[in-house]
Amino acid sequence: MTVEILLNELHKVRKSGSDSWMACCPSHEDRTPSLRVTESSDGHILIHCFAGCSAEEVMGAVGLQMGELFPDKDQHSFDDSPNYPPPRETRGEANLAHIQIRHLEAGAMIDAGMRLTAAEKKQAADDYQYLKRVGKLL
Repeated sequence: MTVEILLNELHKVRKSGSDSWMACCPSHEDRTPSLRVTESSDGHILIHCFAGCSAEEVMGAVGLQMGELFPDKDQHSFDDSPNYPPPRETRGEANLAHIQIRHLEAGAMIDAGMRLTAAEKKQAADDYQYLKRVGKLL
């Protein structure tokens, strides 16, 4: 899992360092961001709720597993057997795919000479900025 997938599941996300973000904690009623998310140099995702929620509680609240905070095993792992179940699609990945499709549809509408409403233009601009930021622009 990438840090962007976790960040996509959180609210009021803001950058707080080169590889660090603050967000509202999903495991308690949080109006002011109290959850720090940090991506380490080795790809691990570290989470800390300053209100005291455990990492397990935070991950459970967004429907993700603790193991997803750590990078995949190398390609020579014994867990690569063909019977090993494929990874499940997270809500963040599904949402990312939805944003990518919406962005492509807006582009196709423009290419077809259709005029977008003001709301559609804003949504297209927001989608473009998000996809550019997470490196998933098609």
